[in-house]
Amino acid sequence: LRADLADAVAAAKDPKRVATPIGSLRIVPVGDGFGYRLEGGAGFRAPWPVLPVDGGNLAPFTLSVGIRPEQLTGADRIVTATAGALSFTLGLGTDASPDVAIAMPDVPQLVIPSGAPGLAPGQRYLVSVSVEPRPGGLSVRWFIDGRQISETTTSLLLPPLATDGSAVVGGSPGFVAVI
Repeated sequence: LRADLADAVAAAKDPKRVATPIGSLRIVPVGDGFGYRLEGGAGFRAPWPVLPVDGGNLAPFTLSVGIRPEQLTGADRIVTATAGALSFTLGLGTDASPDVAIAMPDVPQLVIPSGAPGLAPGQRYLVSVSVEPRPGGLSVRWFIDGRQISETTTSLLLPPLATDGSAVVGGSPGFVAVI
């Protein structure tokens, strides 16, 4: 994404592929680039699939967010990505361990914490969660600033997936951060 919310690679193939702002999204300088200031429910929605699906199966992926929290409470939803009825929600907070929640119909939501402490306000982080489907379940690895901090294996089996999906970044009223 560039400062105009367009996915440059996808837009080359489909000019209508532009993210939709939620609330009052502000672009701010971050180092030599830019970031989005999320506050008061601001964020954006990418109305195209971001989770990789190959032949109806989820493919391995890593979700990374560069973030400088200013006011986060609990594990606030930062990113939710969907593929069909499956959703992955990344939660970050200053007083809760980063976590990822996996939800699908007819199955209780599974929350996998990173085991890391909450994020310190005003400090910049790169938080990444890697999900690898395996026979018999999923492997979830957590990284902060490029260093692996935990790995969890779960027996959650995923159903066949549709290739439709979307992603929402921010959009929750409970936090203030720059991503």
